[in-house]
Amino acid sequence: LLAVPDALAGTCLSLHPSLSILRSSYAVASLWAAHQGLVSWPDVHPEMPEAVLLVRVGLEVEVLRIGLGAHAFISGLRRGEPLGVAADAALSVDTRFDPADSLGLLIRSGAIVGIQTNRSTAP
Repeated sequence: LLAVPDALAGTCLSLHPSLSILRSSYAVASLWAAHQGLVSWPDVHPEMPEAVLLVRVGLEVEVLRIGLGAHAFISGLRRGEPLGVAADAALSVDTRFDPADSLGLLIRSGAIVGIQTNRSTAP
């Protein structure tokens, strides 16, 4: 099963410079959400590791909890890796990783600012 169709595997995405990700040994996104009143404090387990996507949407900064596969995928994209390479790295971290979910998140947040296709991998 391919995570990224062959026609897109060589495509590179440019991400917005405001985008940042982090991986923490603690529940930083859940703690932030509880502080903002978005989740209740009893639902937060501070000792649980989390990965976080931080992205500016307009004048607001969104703090979004993401899976470890999404973290690996977006990290790869930030380094300039093509979609196929980034997806393979994500799948090595989380076998249930689905690139469509992460790409949808990046599209919805306006984090993709450029697309470069690699013509040598196109059919």
